[in-house]
This record gives sequence, C-alpha cells and structure tokens, in this order.
Amino acid sequence: MSSYRKNMNHYPHSSQYTPYQHYYAKEADRILTTMSTNFNKQHLKSLIDDALDNRDEEQFYELTTAYNKLYNA
Repeated sequence: MSSYRKNMNHYPHSSQYTPYQHYYAKEADRILTTMSTNFNKQHLKSLIDDALDNRDEEQFYELTTAYNKLYNA
C-alpha cells in the first residue's frame, strides 16, 4: 500500500475552496450583470416610449441620457 493511502485519513476529504468556485463565481456575476443590464435597457426603452406618447420632453431627455449611460457602459 502506498504511503498516500496509509495517510489518507490525515487529509480532509473536502476543502472549503475548489478551483472551480472562483470560475463559477465570476461566471455567475457576469450572467447576473448582463441580465440586469438588459432588463434596465428594456425598462428604459418602454419609459422612453411612454414619454414620447405623453409628449413629455423633459422626461424624454432624462431617460435618453440614462439609457445612453447604460448603453455605453
């Protein structure tokens, strides 16, 4: 029997950190950021359409400025 198997009980069977956790955390963050950005863009577009329908020029400019900041980010 190898020395590794003899001393197997001395090593933890699971660790608190796995190499994949860092990758999964980054991927989850990227996906959530993308989803949030897409939702905000769609929401702003609908608010801009409402401002146009209501002929509210001030709100239109505020919303298009916010949309442009989000789009260029």
